[in-house]
Amino acid sequence: MNFNYNFIVNICFSKLQGFGYSKKLNPGETKTHSIKYSNYHFPAPEQFTNKPNKEKPEYDKNIDFWSLGILTFVMLYNKFPFEGSCKFKVEKMIANSKKTLFSIPDVKVADEIKDFIIRLCEFYAQNRLGAGVDGSFDLKRHCLFSKIDWNELILQSRGSPILNLLKKRI
Repeated sequence: MNFNYNFIVNICFSKLQGFGYSKKLNPGETKTHSIKYSNYHFPAPEQFTNKPNKEKPEYDKNIDFWSLGILTFVMLYNKFPFEGSCKFKVEKMIANSKKTLFSIPDVKVADEIKDFIIRLCEFYAQNRLGAGVDGSFDLKRHCLFSKIDWNELILQSRGSPILNLLKKRI
């Protein structure tokens, strides 16, 4: 696998970057007409199928939730959920994922993580985890994160989880 993502790990926390095709929405905006993407494994199904009777289809935060599910899958299983011999085949698999949902590898992984991935990679955007009125707060309330104190994390008052882990192993 050839990844073009930059993972920065500092003394405090990990950060993911690489937003070359991202679009900043203006205050009050909730949708974009942009369909650019840098890696053909990550676009949501509606980026291929949401075009009938519209010159400029609209996309919202739900395409990001799909991509988060794909990224989580890749980080966990070290492979993409949709694999094919060329870009066209992968895009077709994603567009038809309602019929050909990817399978979770038979690896011992917590059910909470599997549920998180499956709910983010829901074919219908309006049914994805995070698609509701509470948006990303729904992700924070997922059982996978039940032991996270989000305020403590935001304030970084507990110290780096990575640094704490490294200190235990030294």
